[in-house]
Amino acid sequence: MQICTDVKYENRRRPKFAAVVDANFQRQCLQAHNHVRQIYGIPPLLWSQELAELAKNMGAQIDTTRSSSIFQSCPELAK
Repeated sequence: MQICTDVKYENRRRPKFAAVVDANFQRQCLQAHNHVRQIYGIPPLLWSQELAELAKNMGAQIDTTRSSSIFQSCPELAK
């Protein structure tokens, strides 16, 4: 019987990072998120293209390095 630890996951290709570029989808996600924020009396968020680009680049970096932790550069957050 084979168990999970016997499988060599590190040799498998992971799917490439796919950025969300559909502006309509981005708008719908933000509206849904802000709807919940409104229920709790929290001010709405605004879309930040700069932050979206940073997130896209971080995702691509994680995909490239096959890193399992996004907090390697900030070890105090990884705890």
